[in-house]
Amino acid sequence: MKRMLLSFVLIVALSPCLWTPSIAGEDVNAKNKDGVTALMSAAGAGNTDRVKALLAAGADVKAKNNEGETALYVAALAGNTDCLKALLAAGADVNTKNKDNDTPLMAACLLSQTDCVKALLAAGADVKARNNEGKTVVDYACANPEIAAALKAVGVELPAADTTAPKPATPATSTPSASLQCFTDLAQRIAVAKDGTNLVLTEGEYQLSETITITKSITLVGAGQNKTIIHATTKIAAISPNADCEFQLKNLTILQSAFPGDVLCVRAGVTTIRQCTISGGTIDPVNKSYGTGIRVTGSAHCNIYDSLVKKNEGCGIFFADSSQGNVIDNQCNENGMHGIYVSGNASLSSEGNTCQNNKWSGIALFGTSHGNVVKNQCIENNLHGIAGNDSSTLTVQDNTCRGNKSCGIGLFNDCQGKVVNNQCTGNDNHGISVKGTATLTAEGNTCRHNKWDGVALFDASHGNVEKNQCTENEQHGIACNDSSILTAEGNTCQNNKWNGIALFAASQGKVIHNQCTSNYNYGISTQATATLTAESNICQNNKWSGIALFDASHGNMVKNQCNENEKCGIYAEAKSTLTAKDNTCRANKSCGIGFFGKANSAQVENNTCTGNQYGIYTAKETMVILQENSCTENTEKNIRRDG
Repeated sequence: MKRMLLSFVLIVALSPCLWTPSIAGEDVNAKNKDGVTALMSAAGAGNTDRVKALLAAGADVKAKNNEGETALYVAALAGNTDCLKALLAAGADVNTKNKDNDTPLMAACLLSQTDCVKALLAAGADVKARNNEGKTVVDYACANPEIAAALKAVGVELPAADTTAPKPATPATSTPSASLQCFTDLAQRIAVAKDGTNLVLTEGEYQLSETITITKSITLVGAGQNKTIIHATTKIAAISPNADCEFQLKNLTILQSAFPGDVLCVRAGVTTIRQCTISGGTIDPVNKSYGTGIRVTGSAHCNIYDSLVKKNEGCGIFFADSSQGNVIDNQCNENGMHGIYVSGNASLSSEGNTCQNNKWSGIALFGTSHGNVVKNQCIENNLHGIAGNDSSTLTVQDNTCRGNKSCGIGLFNDCQGKVVNNQCTGNDNHGISVKGTATLTAEGNTCRHNKWDGVALFDASHGNVEKNQCTENEQHGIACNDSSILTAEGNTCQNNKWNGIALFAASQGKVIHNQCTSNYNYGISTQATATLTAESNICQNNKWSGIALFDASHGNMVKNQCNENEKCGIYAEAKSTLTAKDNTCRANKSCGIGFFGKANSAQVENNTCTGNQYGIYTAKETMVILQENSCTENTEKNIRRDG
């Protein structure tokens, strides 16, 4: 069976009047967008009274949904025997087939619905029917001895179980190997297998109804991700390594269905997962199920390679406690929380993964966890591409964080992050965001086309931002807010819609050797009570001024090149205070250096102001000390003092 056998769960969820048998005014044969009728919903939910009421009201027992399934098929799938018998009594076709030519008997055998199997056989179900894969009920029967016995009772011949002992090791292989035909055989083999045994699952789809706990070193190998498929209907986890052993899982798919639970829960030892698909984890608060694809706890070590971990209700991959692992070249997509989540004191190396379209972040660290996050694609997640929280520490290098609904990379609380050579582009908030008391070292990143800032610091965070490209963002290239502290050196902040570098509130910034050019407002700007030291920056061709101070901000400007801006090279207004020394302000459309409003305590010394409208301009009530400045070849006045 190629389709996930979850039809009855979906049908229950889609029924608006599932538990009432009343019919008055109801169109009993109406279908929703999936082709599901009220009769199918009731049959899937096991509501026999409503099934009977709908049948009495004329419900079509032969109607099919978009997958070609009738109410009888759904009842067989769900194991609702009383509903199934009522449908048979009403004339349901016992041999109806869906789009894959699966029959109700095949569905009941696959999910070990023993009583339904017996009722269908009693009604004359065809035991020789074949589906599109060429399989009959025989191919689905070996997982349940009672079903096998029921089939034998009506004359069906079943193959003998594989009872051969594992083959001894040969010079070419270090471990014995055995081929398995069904999960009854698998559970038995695991119970008696010696350490180092390879258990081989042949191509097919299998049903697993109880958690397999691994307590010895075993390798479980399938025929391929799309060839060996395990449908798990376990309540806690499908497979759980739970001892100091080595467990390997290769080349198969595990789909958790029917009950809430994690898909894999690694509690101890060393587990390696390679080229597998893991999907369907469902959250269950009562049984403490996190709905995770792969959950690693305790002091376990788990390595995950080349696998697809998708569509789990919780996180795709979750490392907790003191666990550790390598997560390399996987796809963690469309999970209900984070693609990869690390908490507690866990340690993770994550490289080459794609974490896309997760409802929270692509990769997230919490607690006191540690992460080395390298060369991942974290794109189009509903929160951040990569997030560090609490007191976690992480190195984030050579990742692409694009199109996330919040930030490309976010550091929060007391997190410490080294962020190097990442591409943070097209995110809905900031390229890189730092909040709380988090500490950032950012070097060589490209933060471009973000809807807010390229790099943004908030609260009491600290940032050392060096040699980054912060260009074409919708607001600022680099922004420092609240009481945050910034050192920005050697960055290129160009073509941003607001400012190249901006300081707000009571923030402090040391800004050295940056290129702040062609921004839509200012090259460098301060507001409120922010404090700025700006040295040896190039602030050129900005639409307003090269460097601007507002409100009661403070600035020490030394050796900057503020040239060819649309207004002033250096601009100060309100009650800002400024020391400007050894700056070059050339060919600005208005002033080389201009003081407006009530700027006070300005010391302007040894600056070169040439080719501007005014070399230096001071408005009324400003207190500016001018000393040894060179103001030549300005078009209106070299120095203009009003008032």
